[in-house]
Amino acid sequence: MCGPKDWLCLRAIMEYTLLSEKDWDEVEPLIKNCFLAREPTCLALHAKPEALLPLFSIVGDMCMNSGCSYGARDTVNGSKLVGVMLNKIVLLENKDADKNFKYDGTPQEMFKIELIKEVYKDIDLFDDNEGVESIFEFVALTVDPEYKGKGISRKLVELSEEKGIELGCQLGKVEASNIITQHIWSTMDYKTFLSFDFQEYNKKKGKEVFDVAAAAPTTGWQCMSKRFDGK
Repeated sequence: MCGPKDWLCLRAIMEYTLLSEKDWDEVEPLIKNCFLAREPTCLALHAKPEALLPLFSIVGDMCMNSGCSYGARDTVNGSKLVGVMLNKIVLLENKDADKNFKYDGTPQEMFKIELIKEVYKDIDLFDDNEGVESIFEFVALTVDPEYKGKGISRKLVELSEEKGIELGCQLGKVEASNIITQHIWSTMDYKTFLSFDFQEYNKKKGKEVFDVAAAAPTTGWQCMSKRFDGK
C-alpha cells in the first residue's frame, strides 16, 4: 500500500472533488487540527483551535453550500480527506455582508472579526475593479501535514480558480496569511492590493497584540486579487 511519503504513488492516487455540506464531518477535523492549529495569525494570537472553531464552522457552512469548495482524497488509504480549499462567492448586491456580519463569540473570534473589518474598512473591491459583479473568495486552504509538499495545495487552488471562472466570477481574492500560500498565489499571477503586517500593527496599538516570533517566518497577510475575465 502506498504511504503518504511515496511521491510518485501519491500523485497517482489523489482524487479532487467538489465538497458539499455532507462532507463537513470530515472537513471539520482538518480545519481544527491542520488549519487553525498552524495558521500564523492564530499562532501569533496564541489562539487555541477550539476558541475559533465555532466561527469557522459558520464560515465553513457558507463555503460548503457554495458549490465551489474542493477536497483532496487519498483513494488508496480509505478515500481519506487530506486537503481542503474552502471558497465562497460574494455578489455585488451582498458586498457589505462581511462588514455587517453579526456574531457573539469568544474573545478570539470577536477580535478576528473586528480585525477583518478594520483591515478592509477603506477597501471596496467592487468599486476598485470596473465591471466586477461577483468575487470568488478563497477562504481557507489546508493540507494534512503528512501530505505537505506534494503539490496538493496548488492543485486545490487551481481547481478552485477554474470553478470561479466557470461560474462567471470576474475577480479572485484571498487573504494569504501564510508565507507558503503567499508564494502559491503570487506564482499564479495574483497581485497584492493590501498588506497587513503583525509588527506594524503592534506598533500602531502600542502593545504586543501579535507574537511575531510565533508566526515566523510569516510576517503578516498579503491580500491578493486577480482578474478572471482578462480585464
